[in-house]
This record gives sequence, C-alpha cells and structure tokens, in this order.
Amino acid sequence: MQKLKIKINRESINGLVLLLMGIFIQISPTMPKSVICMYLAICIVLEILANNILKMKIKNGIRWYGLFFIYSMFSLLYTVNTINPEYAVIRMIMCLIIIVLITQVLNEKNFEKVITGIIVGGILGILLVLIKQYSLIGIKRLGNGIYGSYAEFGNVSMITLSCLIWKWKKSKYKSKVIIISMIIPIIAIFLSGARKAIITPILFFLLIEILDKRKNFVKKTYFVLIMSMVVIVLVYASLTNEILYKTIGYRIDSGISAILGREEEDASLTERGKFKEIAKEMILEKPILGWGLHSFAYVNYTKTGLLLYSHDTFLEILSCLGIIGFVLYFRIYYKILRKMKKMLNSKNTLGLFFISYTIVILFMEPYSMSYISLSSVVILASAAGFKGDEQLENEEYTQDSMLSNIKNYTK
Repeated sequence: MQKLKIKINRESINGLVLLLMGIFIQISPTMPKSVICMYLAICIVLEILANNILKMKIKNGIRWYGLFFIYSMFSLLYTVNTINPEYAVIRMIMCLIIIVLITQVLNEKNFEKVITGIIVGGILGILLVLIKQYSLIGIKRLGNGIYGSYAEFGNVSMITLSCLIWKWKKSKYKSKVIIISMIIPIIAIFLSGARKAIITPILFFLLIEILDKRKNFVKKTYFVLIMSMVVIVLVYASLTNEILYKTIGYRIDSGISAILGREEEDASLTERGKFKEIAKEMILEKPILGWGLHSFAYVNYTKTGLLLYSHDTFLEILSCLGIIGFVLYFRIYYKILRKMKKMLNSKNTLGLFFISYTIVILFMEPYSMSYISLSSVVILASAAGFKGDEQLENEEYTQDSMLSNIKNYTK
C-alpha cells in the first residue's frame, strides 16, 4: 500500500509540473523576470523531488534543441548585434529548460496535461488582455504592451484555439463546454489582428481530419466543404463589419491585394518585403556561419531604423546562424516526418496531433520565429520523442525512481 501511494504521488507531481509548464508557455510574456525565475525554480525542484535525476536521459528533443542552442551561444562570439542579443538568448534558455522539464517525464497520458495547461494559460492571458484593454476594442488591435506585441497575443490565442480543437476532437465533437470555451480565443484572434492566427487553427483542424485514417473519404470531403464555408463566412464578416475591419479585416484585405498583385498593401507587408531583401543580402555575404545570433535585428536597424527580426524563421536562421545553424534546427522536421506513416497508424492518437501540428508549424515558418517560440519548440521536441506505438520515447522512465530508492533502502 505504501509503495502504491508513493507511485501515485510521483505521477501527480509530474502531472502538476507538466500542467504548470503548459500554463507558463502561454503567460510567461506577461510575467516579470523575477517571477519567471521563481516559477521555473519551483517546477525544477518539484521534478527533482519526484524523480531520480541520476536516471534522467538526454532525449531526442533535448539533443536537437541542445545542439542548436550550443551553436547559437557560440555565435555570440562574432555576432554584430551589440544592442539586444540577450533577447534571443533569454528566450532560448527558457525553451531549453522547458524542453528538459517536459520530455523527462512525458508519456501518452500526461501529455494531455501540457495541452490542458496551454488552454488554461491561454484563456487566463486572453482575459487579462480583454480586461486591461477593453476600451481599445474597435479602435486598435489588442495585445501590444501586455504580450509585447500584437503578434505574440495572436500566437497565444492561436495555440489556445488549436488545443481546444484537439480536445473537442478527442470528445468526438460532443463537448459543449469546449465549444463555448472556443469563443474566447476566437474573439481574441480577431481583436489581435494577426493574420496567421486565423489560418493556423483552421489548417490544424483540416489536417487532423484529413490525416485521420479512421475516417472515410466521403466524411473527409464533407468536412472540408463545411470548413471552407465557415472560412468564407468569417472572411466576409471581417471585411464588412466595421469593428472587425479595423482590427483584422483591413489586414486580410491587404493580404489578398498583395496576392492578386494589386498596389494596396498595409505597412507590415511593405516592411516584411524590405526585411526579406536585407536577409538575402546578409545570407549571400556570410552563408556558412551567418552574422551571429539575433544579428538580423541589428542590421535591419542600421538600414531601416527598425530593431525588429525578419518575421521568417528560414531567413532569420540563415542570415544569423548560416547553413550550419539552419541544418541543426530544421533537421527536426526530417526526424518527425520520416515517422509520419507509423505515427498516423499508431493506436496512440497523439501521433495524429504531433504530425498535424508539426506540418502547421512548418507551413507557418515563413511568417513566424519558431526557434524562440515556447509552444513550437515544445511540440517539436515532444513529437521527436514519439515512437509511434503505445507511448512516447521515455516510456521506460515511468518506473518510479522514488519507489526504487525506497526499495533499495529497505533491503
């Protein structure tokens, strides 16, 4: 009885750590640095107390991001950014800590706690923005100031909605609570004005249905048609409703104009076009090692007066870390997608989640900065450890280390 009790306590603590990590992924941009350090310290202590750290192994996800992290830190020796290289360094350190904490205790059952934490943290963050910036609704985009940028707030809303969609699918689309909960991130996405935040959940929804081998072709076709109609209605509403047009509609309109070759473009599209040209010049000049971590922002500042990253993970890594950094980072997609068939055939439905969201992240790389995105690197690192059978890579780690220690002690 005593042994069983200890095992339950260990699993409960690990589950709590994963839940806290999921929440942290979503609300960390709103936290002071001192609170972030305290939060992570508590999670580290909890994990050490519940597990034998001597038995911890370097998982696939840690090897991937760890090597990329080491090379990125090495590039600080020659980076030209003398203004704020610490921004990327801090973000990458946080990513690495979270990957280590999560992958050490991850399995099929408790990964759902990470997803739950992401949902809880996302809704809390969204409500915080809505309460503090309520007076700005219909006047300007929300999120800047609290989440650092409109895009960051859009990302939080986007991943929240995507995880709710996954939970809804797991409930076989029957949970009314989840449907009601979806209203919060949907409203936030439109108020953030982030274009990719609209596309990503829709793409994820389509992928988990199309790639689900348990559904036949007729059902998949019907689903795609329904989703297409929903998208058309949402786009139409954003272009015709005055409040929605001021926050997101005009950005969709300008995006459509750019695709069709019309002259009307908003400032963000014009800026990003300039960013791409600057990045290409940097890549051609130093293709192997790059200019050093977070150097694009500095070079961009010297040419445009804007201390901003490139908004494109491909160009950002190639310009800052060169071909070597590019290979070290993007090899994770090869590791995951080569297991695609096995993962989709797995009895473990997490295979469908990981493959679908990996494709989504890859598809959105030209419009994002995934290598310093907590949610993106955690999902990629976790997917890398998925074997495609009943459990994740570290199933052998489910043996209770505390129980083993007590057993040895009582001999």
